[in-house]
Amino acid sequence: MKHFMIFSFALAFLVLQAPLDAQGRGPRDDRPRPGYNMIEKLDLSDAQKDKIEQLRLDHQKQMIDLRAALDKERLAMKELMGNDNLNRSAYLAQEEKLNAARDKMQKARANHQMDIYDQLNADQKKIWREYHGKWGFEGNKNFRRGGRGPGKRGPGFGPCWYN
Repeated sequence: MKHFMIFSFALAFLVLQAPLDAQGRGPRDDRPRPGYNMIEKLDLSDAQKDKIEQLRLDHQKQMIDLRAALDKERLAMKELMGNDNLNRSAYLAQEEKLNAARDKMQKARANHQMDIYDQLNADQKKIWREYHGKWGFEGNKNFRRGGRGPGKRGPGFGPCWYN
C-alpha cells in the first residue's frame, strides 16, 4: 500500500508537471537584448569607446540623483495623501513637482543619447539612425503586444471578475 501511494504521488506530479514544461522557460536572461551588438556594428575607435564610457558613467551618476529626487517627491505625495487636510491646490502642486522630476529624467536621457550621437562619425551616425528608426512612434514591433488576446474580453484579472 505504501509503495502504491508513493507511485501514485509521483505519477500525479509528473502528469501535473507536463503542461508547465510544455510552456517553455519564458523570458531568458541569456538572450541578447535590443542594441546588444550596437558597439560591434558601430565599429567604434578606442577613443570613442573611452569617451562614451565616461559619458555613461556621468549619466548614471546623474540618474541616481534624479531618481532620488523623484522618490522624494513620491514620498511627499504619499505623505500628502495620508494627510487629513488634503486640498486641491496642494495636491496639484505636488503633482506638478512629480511631473517636473520625471521630465528632468527624460531630458537627461535624451541629452545623454545625443551626447553619444555627437561622438560618432558620419557612417556611424547612419547606422545609429537606422537602428533607432526602428523604435519610432509605434515602438519596436518585435516587443509590441497586439490585440486583445484569446476570448471575448482578452487577458485580464482571471475568470470574469466583472460583468
